[in-house]
Amino acid sequence: MQQEVHPKELVLLGTSFRTAPASVREVLSLSTSEARTLLTTPGAATPDAEAVVLSTCNRSELYLAVRETSAAAGWLEQIGRLRGEAAVREVGFPHYQLEGADVARHLFRVACGLDSAVLGEMQILGQVRRAMVLSADCGKLGQHLRRLFKLAVQAGARAREKTTISRGAASTGSALVTVLEERLSANSDAGVPRILLIGAGDTATDVMRHLAKRSLGAVAIANRTDVRAQKLANEFGVSALKWSSLWDGVAESDMVVAATACSEPILTRERLEAIVKRRAERPLLVVDLGLPRNVEPSPLLEVIDVDALRERRNDTLAARENAVPTVERIVLDHLLQWEQWLGFQPFERSLKALYLMAGRLSQDTSDELLALGRGSPDEVRNIVLKSMKRLLHEHIRALRDIAPRGSLMERPHAGMGEGST
Repeated sequence: MQQEVHPKELVLLGTSFRTAPASVREVLSLSTSEARTLLTTPGAATPDAEAVVLSTCNRSELYLAVRETSAAAGWLEQIGRLRGEAAVREVGFPHYQLEGADVARHLFRVACGLDSAVLGEMQILGQVRRAMVLSADCGKLGQHLRRLFKLAVQAGARAREKTTISRGAASTGSALVTVLEERLSANSDAGVPRILLIGAGDTATDVMRHLAKRSLGAVAIANRTDVRAQKLANEFGVSALKWSSLWDGVAESDMVVAATACSEPILTRERLEAIVKRRAERPLLVVDLGLPRNVEPSPLLEVIDVDALRERRNDTLAARENAVPTVERIVLDHLLQWEQWLGFQPFERSLKALYLMAGRLSQDTSDELLALGRGSPDEVRNIVLKSMKRLLHEHIRALRDIAPRGSLMERPHAGMGEGST
């Protein structure tokens, strides 16, 4: 028998590029291991609370399905303990909170790429999937959030299949490569540029994909795990640089793109400034795609960050903008599916309770028949009928309360005897 579905409320706590700058978002960003810790640490909320953490370079969001919306306060306290309460207080924790259907609509828009820094971004759909899987692995994906996130993934896939919302080159990687192309065209006499890509995750892979498409220069990849750097380098036919030689690679490069999930800067101000001073005749362009930031800022160094890339617009966004009304209708369609599923849950709870009671009453009925020994057909029928009346009485009343007025549920129920319900 399936576990009973209890009524729950949706709550979303989040911060994103729309509400906070990168310096604030990096404090609130959660790595996979930190998200796992948050989801598995007891005491944040009631044991049956459902939770999914969606944390990317542009957003950190916690989706909850809880009995009472006030339970969200416990999760806020837990985030404060996890990230350091002093740091959270310092940035004022500028978050937004949504409830009910607003949560579902927001998630569907996120999955469809409508709430991305670059409209129609492809990576977010995979990130939504992975957030759902992590929650399931941690035992926090209950029936409500499982249904919600499955609908979100379906909406995102449908939007990309049926519209131009993600067509063309408008991801973080493509926006970055556009910037690099502009710089190269302005300095076309400098020869083949040497580009160092630091990182081997999703963002770095996206950047490498666009670098390879446009053949912008000689690329080397470095990653804290040398094996991952070599694997990505082999995939795109470029060279890999051992982590122990990272600073040599920085000194020899014209452009450095840092895209790691490190919790602290990997390119420090002191060493970067030393390199810049030694090569004053040859400028160094650094792009920081990390959150938290991978590069310590310096007045001697030009650093392009994720917020600077977000501000760029290119021609490919025109087709995506044209697709927005259709994608919004896809969001609405899936929101209606969510509300229909949610509206059916009172029936589902009653039906499941009915099955549970049927199991108990069948045992009671068996005991009565066994105690009776030999009985007439009428006596056996009366025992069974009595059990069925006991089984159905409260549930028929509940279903009548739920059903729309004028429905069949409000009419006298025939076949069980007068006054049986």
